[in-house]
Amino acid sequence: MQAEFEQDPWAICTLRLGSQPKYYVDKQLREQTAMDVFAGDSEMFDAELISLSDNIDLRRADQHITA
Repeated sequence: MQAEFEQDPWAICTLRLGSQPKYYVDKQLREQTAMDVFAGDSEMFDAELISLSDNIDLRRADQHITA
């Protein structure tokens, strides 16, 4: 299908958000790698405890947990 177009039609669909965090798949780098947590809902109690719910996705180095 791309052969029918003069330029790549998907080139205009790229998302540019600036520099992205680097993720390493190495057990030795767990303590140094950024951790990202995505959840549908979250609450914080006493500025220490966090409650997450609704499709939780946690990623850090070689670890990936969904709940």
